[in-house]
Amino acid sequence: SSAPMQADPSFTFECAHAGWCLCVAVCPAGEGLVHVASAGDDNIVRLWPHLRHDDGDAVAACTPFALDQHENRVTAVALGGPADAQVLASGSADRAILVFAIPGRGSSEAPSLRYSLEGHAGTVTSIVCAGQSLVSSSEDRTLRVWDLTTGAAGSQLLGHAGAVNALAIVQQAGLVASDETHVSLVSGADDKSVLLWDIDLGSVPDAKTDGDAAAASADAVEEEEEDPPKDYDILVSCIASDESSVYFGRADGRTTVYNYANDMFETVLQGHSGSVEAICSGSSWVATGAQDYLVILWNRFTWDETHRLQCHLSGITTLAPGPGNLLLSGSRDKKIVVWNVETGARVHAMRGHEGQINAFSAIGALKTLEVKQIVLSASSDQSIRMWDLNAGLEIRMLTGHKDAVLGVSLFGMHGENERCISV
Repeated sequence: SSAPMQADPSFTFECAHAGWCLCVAVCPAGEGLVHVASAGDDNIVRLWPHLRHDDGDAVAACTPFALDQHENRVTAVALGGPADAQVLASGSADRAILVFAIPGRGSSEAPSLRYSLEGHAGTVTSIVCAGQSLVSSSEDRTLRVWDLTTGAAGSQLLGHAGAVNALAIVQQAGLVASDETHVSLVSGADDKSVLLWDIDLGSVPDAKTDGDAAAASADAVEEEEEDPPKDYDILVSCIASDESSVYFGRADGRTTVYNYANDMFETVLQGHSGSVEAICSGSSWVATGAQDYLVILWNRFTWDETHRLQCHLSGITTLAPGPGNLLLSGSRDKKIVVWNVETGARVHAMRGHEGQINAFSAIGALKTLEVKQIVLSASSDQSIRMWDLNAGLEIRMLTGHKDAVLGVSLFGMHGENERCISV
């Protein structure tokens, strides 16, 4: 086998972000120059305009513009637009797309905000510039077309059955990928599909797939806009229940509450910008966790939002009530967080797993170690880990699975030890 190729970076943008860098973009700026942009979970977009990419000293001396108008992590960034009016576009978990005018070469002015484009019902996941238009995708399962010259919203593209994660303009020899009136692009989504779109900019597009369902959905855009989907048309992403209610987490970021006693849907909880993936409840509260990295606490009697719990760096995968007033959350970021539901404060952040957290056990005890409160966590790293909830420390790791561990439960006492079962 061939040896791996090694290469050193031409230059490094030191400490560009205070958190994870989630996306980058580059585009020609004329005269051998380029614009470079990046964005991250620190809610900041950074722009290095008019760089000569082969001059490391000049790049190192360049101070980027920091754009902080977003209210949540920035998940998509793109550069483009007409040659004489280039723009920087950024999309965020706050559901907004911001379009900034890039200043001319030699200007010390910061990029100015031209438009705030609103219409997506979930986190904006990807953006591409196509001539004088912009196309965006979102966790709300749609793509949208926008006019960069006016900021007006164009077509809404329906076809995916899951969050749309990626967009790319078709680049192929002999094929014009885009011009002033047309663009071809592909999109990929959580529904495991890749769709090819031929978009007539400014009109309702058509989707080309191996089946007829996606194309029929795209052809029906105008009808859908006039008659929005009913609640039962929205994909349910998780279900939980307690002694009085059933909770349906939805892909549109909402949670529907069904009340047993009244035999009716009692309310819809709205607050997330991504698909709700986990729900649990206590005596006076309900917690919901979503792909927007948030855990939201709700008052079980008034259904008011009481706390927004922010600590995770990726989507929430599981929630469980702890002893007393504690709540446990697990995430794709491989971290377990213990929260105080009354104050919203973080009690512990427990690290050790090397894969996403999939499930928690009920609370138990270890008499041999005199640990009064333990919890087990199951992970995609093929392990189960045991934690001391009082100290926030790992006690031991259990191995033996050859694939992701999806569930774990305490199985009762054997002598003085707790037994568990896992799948």
